[in-house]
Amino acid sequence: MTSKILFITPLPPPVTGQSLACIELYNYLDKDNNCIIDVINLSKQSFISGKGSFKRVAEIAGVLLRLLFLRRDYDLIYFTPAESKMGSYKDQLIYLFMFAKLKKMYIHLHGGAGMKKLLEKDKSLIFKLNKYFISRLAGVIVLGERLKSIYNGIIESDKIYAVENFSQDYLFIRQSELKLKFNNRNKIKILFLSNLLPGKGYIELLKSADFLDDSCVEFHFAGGFEDEQAKKIFLEAINLKNNIFYHGIVSGDEKRNLLIKSDIFCLPTYYPYEGQPISILEAYAAGCVVLTTNHSGIFDVFEPWRNGIEVDKKSTSDLVNAINYFNSNREEIRKIAINNIVDARKKYRLKHHLEKMMTVLMNHEVIQQ
Repeated sequence: MTSKILFITPLPPPVTGQSLACIELYNYLDKDNNCIIDVINLSKQSFISGKGSFKRVAEIAGVLLRLLFLRRDYDLIYFTPAESKMGSYKDQLIYLFMFAKLKKMYIHLHGGAGMKKLLEKDKSLIFKLNKYFISRLAGVIVLGERLKSIYNGIIESDKIYAVENFSQDYLFIRQSELKLKFNNRNKIKILFLSNLLPGKGYIELLKSADFLDDSCVEFHFAGGFEDEQAKKIFLEAINLKNNIFYHGIVSGDEKRNLLIKSDIFCLPTYYPYEGQPISILEAYAAGCVVLTTNHSGIFDVFEPWRNGIEVDKKSTSDLVNAINYFNSNREEIRKIAINNIVDARKKYRLKHHLEKMMTVLMNHEVIQQ
């Protein structure tokens, strides 16, 4: 029997953790000849969340119009909700337009912190609207066990599923590369690989360079900025630094090479829409030690001193201390890197993620075998 599926999600470009996860699931389902998939692409060109524009309003209006004209009797609707207040009001319209089909809809929350804040006031209008619609869904998917509580009291607990993120297969370090990774290394190479947005912690990491010996450490930043002004300020700040490099938005072999050649991956995030960063799992796969914060769902996949070091949010001094520690204890880098490779291979391959996703989506016999 042919399954009819509707995707209401962002797909690349631009590439974000969310759009990457969505396109991988789409590709997996699209390979199945028994699936017909319609897509309503929610992607926007800006990396920043929670800010609207006339252009974005027009895009959303187009989405709603498409929903009005869709008459297919879908077996499954897969939808990724927004975490900003304005975005959530847009979601309520989508729920309303799809009201007769909500029992076949799964929402997949790719963030966490933002939705938690959005739904924490149980007497607010936005809470009441979300509860009204979400309680009628087939299920809710979150990125880890710690994030399940976001939907407590909104939908039955047995309809809340945790599915961790993944690293793409091509990013896993090969044995021959691992042998070379830690040999003859004079400088520790530190990588920030994420979109450079307020709250991601890249500013604190940049400041830490002023307190570290530039003959011992090298910083590499890669990702997109929220706007050209933020990019200009950053480039001016590193202009005279001979141990700080910006690589722009990277993908494919360029991204892989950055990860493989780095010792420490740093994401000291307190980003309001953070979930469980795919970039951390990519760092594990490439054999990097991780410095990060106890924020949103990160500690579902990160254990301090097994996978790296926890740093406090907005703390440049914690970053300096952690980097100095590894500079003085180079063998610890190797030890933790091996732990991370093992964890990634056992738990965070793409196939693990897709198997869990299919188990969830088939739970109510939505997708026919």
